Amino acid sequence: MPLNITKSFAKKTKYSEEEIEQKWEKAKEIAKEQGQEDNYPYIVGVLKKMIGLNEFLSFSEFIYSPVYSKINNQYHTLNKNLDGKW
Repeated sequence: MPLNITKSFAKKTKYSEEEIEQKWEKAKEIAKEQGQEDNYPYIVGVLKKMIGLNEFLSFSEFIYSPVYSKINNQYHTLNKNLDGKW
């Protein structure tokens, strides 16, 4: 597994880099059993599930994110330009 990903996952979880590497090997075994041994995103997904790395935003995190702010601004600009007439 690329070192930068190993370090990133270790930083985001309670696992050490060595433990992440061990779990990576296990994730590859699981992927092979499923016929997905060459599917890198699948293997990473298995690993993320194994280490409990949930990278989804909660609703409140989304509301305060830059993405929501941009969407909200675009909505209000569009609404203003249409003068509220959809």
